Amino acid sequence: MRLNKTQDSLYAILSYMWGLPKTKALAKKLYAHGLQVVHSEEGDDFNKRRARQFCHVFPNSYDIHCSKALENVSERVRIGILLHEIGHIALQAFHDEGDDSCEVVVDSWVNETFPEADYKFAHHKYASSAGRKRTAKSIEHVSAEFADLLGKIHNG
Repeated sequence: MRLNKTQDSLYAILSYMWGLPKTKALAKKLYAHGLQVVHSEEGDDFNKRRARQFCHVFPNSYDIHCSKALENVSERVRIGILLHEIGHIALQAFHDEGDDSCEVVVDSWVNETFPEADYKFAHHKYASSAGRKRTAKSIEHVSAEFADLLGKIHNG
């Protein structure tokens, strides 16, 4: 299954990063390694259990494994989640058993690297892949202005 909206958001982020001196080298590296979003049945299962679980990454991989439910969230949330997952890859910061401290490190990296994104957390209502209404509590967001900017970059 292709996650069209999610892949488009990822391309927009990479295009944006390519145009910034501070992130151009990282964008080139991610592009050269084939950074992509892939549908993950495991991601679907995680999302069924936790309304705010949409994606995960693995060490030494450039695939962002996503639930199909990510297609149903707003662009602001989708971009925030993808920036977060890019942070895991960029920093090679992954969960150790019982230790989620990398989450704080990754969120700090996103805020420091993309202050213009106004990256923060808020609740978000969306429809699950089965059509049920759900609320993701304290999920990544970017500002509407940043999402609009990425949309303009991506759509030329």
